[in-house]
Amino acid sequence: MRPDVVLFGELIDGPGVEHLQNELEKGFDIVFSIGTTSVFPYIQAPIYMAKSSGNVTVEINPSETTVSNVVDYRLAMPAGAALDEIWNRYRATNNT
Repeated sequence: MRPDVVLFGELIDGPGVEHLQNELEKGFDIVFSIGTTSVFPYIQAPIYMAKSSGNVTVEINPSETTVSNVVDYRLAMPAGAALDEIWNRYRATNNT
């Protein structure tokens, strides 16, 4: 059995890319790139689209990637630690 995820070095299948494109067309206030080398165009595209629209971009990755020099914020740390900290700060700010 295989999990419903994309493993390292794999491409997203056609329906997956189509779903991504449909979601991107809805628009976002912030785009995160988390734990990917960003080597595939469909990973880079949301970052570049967000930047050209004036939206915030964030990369979470311990290593530099192809979008590291493009994003507004780069968190050079493991995804789990970064997401925990983001969530904790959000909760503290919103008293939830």
